[in-house]
Amino acid sequence: MPQAKQVRVSDLHLDLANYRTVTQSDEIGAANAMLSVSPDWFLALMDSILEDGYVPIENIIALEEEPDTLVVKEGNRRIAILKLLLGIIPADAVQIPEDYRQKIATVDAEWRNQNSEVSCALYSGDESDKVDAIVSRTHGYGQKAGRLQWNAIARARHDREKNRANRPALDLLEKFLASDGGPEAARWAGIYPYTVLEEAVKRLHKRFGATSAMELAAAYPAVLHKDALDSILRDIGLKIITFDTLRTRESEMLEKYGVTSPSPTTSGVANNAGPTTGGNSTHSGSSQPPPANSQGPSAGSGPSQPTSGSQAGPGGTSTTPGGVNPNAAVSSYDPENIKRLLRSVKPLGVKRHKVKAVLDECLRLNIKRTPLAFGFLVRSAFELSAKAYCDDHAPNGPKAVKADGNDRNLVDVLRDVGQHLIKNGYNKRDLHGAMAELNLPVSLLSVTSMNQLIHNPHYVVSASEMCVSFARVFPLLDAMNK
Repeated sequence: MPQAKQVRVSDLHLDLANYRTVTQSDEIGAANAMLSVSPDWFLALMDSILEDGYVPIENIIALEEEPDTLVVKEGNRRIAILKLLLGIIPADAVQIPEDYRQKIATVDAEWRNQNSEVSCALYSGDESDKVDAIVSRTHGYGQKAGRLQWNAIARARHDREKNRANRPALDLLEKFLASDGGPEAARWAGIYPYTVLEEAVKRLHKRFGATSAMELAAAYPAVLHKDALDSILRDIGLKIITFDTLRTRESEMLEKYGVTSPSPTTSGVANNAGPTTGGNSTHSGSSQPPPANSQGPSAGSGPSQPTSGSQAGPGGTSTTPGGVNPNAAVSSYDPENIKRLLRSVKPLGVKRHKVKAVLDECLRLNIKRTPLAFGFLVRSAFELSAKAYCDDHAPNGPKAVKADGNDRNLVDVLRDVGQHLIKNGYNKRDLHGAMAELNLPVSLLSVTSMNQLIHNPHYVVSASEMCVSFARVFPLLDAMNK
C-alpha cells in the first residue's frame, strides 16, 4: 500500500526514463525533452501553477527505486515546472521563451515557501509493477493544464520496455534521431506519426535490403539506400508521407526517392550501392556525387529535381530548358524552395528599400554553401520588416522601441505585429505556425537561436535545417511586407 506524505520538491527525482521521451542523462535534459515534446501543454501548466500555486488535485506518484531516492512516476511535468519555479533547475538551462524566464524571475520567497512541498503517494521498490499498472491507465482530462495523454510513441516505448514487445519501427526511429534527426530530433522523440512509420517499415523493408522490419532496424545505419531511407523518415515526420501515400502511391513515392525496385533480401548491410536505375533524379545516396555547383538538396534531403538538360520530368511533364519543371513540388529541404518563397515577397512602401536589398542578397546566396550568411540576412530581414511595419501603423499600432527610445526585444515586437495583423483581418491560421516557431527556443530561426547565431561562436546550422525553418516562419515575413 502506498504511503501518503508531504515531500519536499527538492527530494523528488524526475523520471529520466519517462516513456514520453527518450531516456535522458539528467534532470535538465528531462525538462527540456518534456518541453520540446509538448511546449503548449508544458507552458500552459506553468501558467496555471504560477497563477494559482500548486493545486494538489492528485498525488504525485513516486517510487523508492533506491534507499532515499524517490523517482516520480506520475506527475513529471508538474515536478519539473515546480523545480524550475523554485530554482532547483536553473531557468537558463531550459529552452523556455524569454517571457517565461522573466515570469520565473518574479517568483518571490513567499510563493516558494508555500509551494516547496507536494503531496505524494510513495511506493516501495518492490511495488514497481503496481505503479506501472497505475500510470499505464488512460491519460487525459481534455485540458492542456491537465494530464497529457500518452501518444503512440509513448505507448510503444512502454510496451517495449515493460512487456518486452518487439517494436522495430520505434528502434529504427530512435537510431535515426540519435544519428541524424536534425532540428526536429527532440520533438520527434515524443511526437511523431508513429503508426505511419510502422506501416512504412512493414511495406518497404525489402527495398532497403532487409528480410523483415526487425532486420532493417537492427542493421541501420548500415542499410542499402540509407540516404533515401533517412529522407523518408524525415518526410513522415513532416507529414509529407502519410497513410494515403503509402497505400495508393507507394511506387511513385519510392521512385522520387531514387529507389525504384526491390533490393536483394539476402543481407541488410550496405554494399555502397546507389539507387537502382529507372528513376529520373540524382539522389544523394548515389555512388556518383552531384556537381560541385549543384543547387539540389543537401545529403539526406528529400527528392531532388530532374538533372540539368532534361526535357521531361516525371511522367513526361515538360520542363524548362534548364531541366526543372517550374510547377513541380520541391522538398522543404531543397534551397530551391526557399528561392521560390523569397521571389514571391514584394515589399511595398518607401521604408522597405533596405528590406528589398537584404532579400535580393538572400537570393544571390548559395544556401547549401553559406547557411550562416543566409541566417544573418534572414534575421536582418525580420528586424527591418518589423520596424517598417510598426512605422506604417504608428502611433496606434505595435511599437518597435521603448518609451526611452531603446529597441524592444525582437520577440516581443514580432508577437505584437502578429497579433495586430490578426486583429486587422489577416488569417490567424496562416500566421499560427510562424509565431509558434519564432517563440520556440529550439527553432533554428527563433529569436533565441537567431541571437545564438550571431553571438555564440559554437552555434552552427546546416543548409537543410535552415531551409525547413525558414519555410515555417516565412508567412510572417511575407505578411509584414504587404
